[in-house]
Amino acid sequence: TSLRASKDQTYLALKGTQDTPAETNFSVKTIEALKKSKYWKDCLVILTFDESGGFWDHVPPPQIAKENLAPDGLQGCGPRIPALLISPYAKRNYVSHVQYDNTSILKFIEWNYGIRNLNNRDKNAANLLDMLKFPILKR
Repeated sequence: TSLRASKDQTYLALKGTQDTPAETNFSVKTIEALKKSKYWKDCLVILTFDESGGFWDHVPPPQIAKENLAPDGLQGCGPRIPALLISPYAKRNYVSHVQYDNTSILKFIEWNYGIRNLNNRDKNAANLLDMLKFPILKR
């Protein structure tokens, strides 16, 4: 027997072969329970996930400006990933065209709680505020 993967096996490994209805059901049930709770009025759920490494994306990832490089030396963004903001504060039926990255989530947390930025990467990231309606109570 050969340990070499066929072209089809390699494609499936890169494409991703997992069907995750259990994870989807968990997310839906958790969010629905949260919406029925007394905490919902103060919540923002950010649901983001990786779509099999972004092989489906036709847009090349943008590069990061030298002054915004993270301490780990990361020099570019990865493929675009979908994100959903679920909250009483989220704009309904809205698609943002602002370029965000994963540090945009950190930027929002820092803004909301008055926390200092960790580095230039999150300091210069776009805040998620474009997708939210006001007023948001800053804590």
